[in-house]
Amino acid sequence: AHRRLLILSAHASEAVLNKLKEPIKAAVRRGVHVDILCGLPSLDEDGELHAKTTKKWLQEIRKSLSDGSGDHLTVNEEPLNSDAKLLIWDTPDGYYHAIVSSYNWLYGLDGSLSECLGTEIGIRLSNPQLIGNICTTLSGWIDACGQQLNGVALRWRNIGRNLATKKEFSSTSADATTATKARVIYDETHAKILQEG
Repeated sequence: AHRRLLILSAHASEAVLNKLKEPIKAAVRRGVHVDILCGLPSLDEDGELHAKTTKKWLQEIRKSLSDGSGDHLTVNEEPLNSDAKLLIWDTPDGYYHAIVSSYNWLYGLDGSLSECLGTEIGIRLSNPQLIGNICTTLSGWIDACGQQLNGVALRWRNIGRNLATKKEFSSTSADATTATKARVIYDETHAKILQEG
């Protein structure tokens, strides 16, 4: 991610959050605004509500980022009541990418499922108008839940509106404006992509 990273996962696991702690801190130190959202009010593997797990994790990160950059990290305390799983990030050239997936970014695959190939799938998108629609829809979910979240809803609504006016990546193809680029991502490849973000 260059300046923006959004992770929306239906579920969260303290183990996965802890694996992501250093990459998230590194991104925040680079100036990336990181928004981490959980969709459903369920329990993690230790029986704690997601809100408690993510709040504790957020406090630990902010404490370790004593330079004030911790303000670039937002985590929701109340669920969005959504089973959506999204990863959205920008690149230095101003384009955004998104992965819409069945993969719970903040939970990963459970023990025996982690050995099964083909249990999770994601589609990577690069079409700005499509990603813009996803961003404005997400903004609406956040607004509908009544959560302020440090301006996350407004931030992603504005990003979505900006993307709606952006042209697709340049291509040598004559019909490049009608083509949408997508990449299918399977299983734990999701986790690798998330850590790269």
